Amino acid sequence: MFGPTVINPVAGGLRRGVLYEGNGPGRCNCEFTNHYPYAIGPRLGVAYQIDKKIVVRAGVGIVYGNLRTYNSFTGTAIQGVGFDTKFFTTTNPGVQPAFELKDGFVYDRAALTVPSLNPGLINILSAPAYMIDRNGSRPPRIL
Repeated sequence: MFGPTVINPVAGGLRRGVLYEGNGPGRCNCEFTNHYPYAIGPRLGVAYQIDKKIVVRAGVGIVYGNLRTYNSFTGTAIQGVGFDTKFFTTTNPGVQPAFELKDGFVYDRAALTVPSLNPGLINILSAPAYMIDRNGSRPPRIL
């Protein structure tokens, strides 16, 4: 999220960088939203056998839906961590390919799960604004 005190190298060192949720280096040691702890989805089922061929069954339960992923703002997921992203580049574009399929993909698999915690990943001065309700994390439910 927008970090008014985070130094952004893309914005000339101004204090308008990207702040990352979580604990550890490069993160804010905080949570951006409150998580709803009660979405346990209880269910109850009953079956009664009237005779050898007839069984009456009944059930009730609470089903919880998924929370919004905020895809509607940009058409993609909110930018930020860069998981599972690998770019193949070439030193001579248009002449030499970045790789050939006959050689397979040559890359470090561990690099796919390392998040980018770069405070200048998004230029805050020109990025779209996002608003996430801190108290809106209760999932929709159906009985």
